[in-house]
Amino acid sequence: MVQQPVLWKKRILVPFWIVRIVIMIFIIAAYAWTLRTLKDFKDVVQPAVGLVVVFMLLIIIVLLIDVLAIALFLRDALKPGTFLTMNCFQTGFWAGVLIMDFVAIGRGGSTVGIGFSIFVFLTFLGLLIYSIVGYRRAKLAAQRGQYVPAHNPAAPAPAGYPPSPYNAPSYQQSTAYHSQTNPPVELPGQYLPPYQATAAGDSYQQQPMKPAYMV
Repeated sequence: MVQQPVLWKKRILVPFWIVRIVIMIFIIAAYAWTLRTLKDFKDVVQPAVGLVVVFMLLIIIVLLIDVLAIALFLRDALKPGTFLTMNCFQTGFWAGVLIMDFVAIGRGGSTVGIGFSIFVFLTFLGLLIYSIVGYRRAKLAAQRGQYVPAHNPAAPAPAGYPPSPYNAPSYQQSTAYHSQTNPPVELPGQYLPPYQATAAGDSYQQQPMKPAYMV
């Protein structure tokens, strides 16, 4: 199915992208500053470096996906299916982060950052809904583009089809019936050889110079 291009609205995309990029940069900077600060404290339990690195890499990937979407949008190459896939991955990642926050709160963890996690998730969920709407519109437009109307004999034939005999010009219409109703008239000398046709024509055209009874 060939999908038709969708006119994405800047007033919807740009605010979401700005907020999300600012949040991602803020989180990356906050995690980097926190890890550097914790190294100076000896009595603080150091977090698992592997988990922190994986988490930061995923955030960087989410940020790069937004940058790629902006580049495709500027080149008018942001397809509905691609944009939907990008937002599904990003929203799924932050949905997992939000679920882990709720699990930590259920185990007695702090509720300080739960509001921030919910806000970040909503920014990704909003653009995911918009991408779903654009994908469905593009799919419906592609289905309408494959509709073939019924052939009308009085209408001009489309390209690639033989012309209809009903709408052909008068000089192109068939003369089979005319030949039956009006048979051709055979003229004298029509099928005679040239020398006989000339003689026959002269006999009709020449007149006697004087009456027959005159000698």
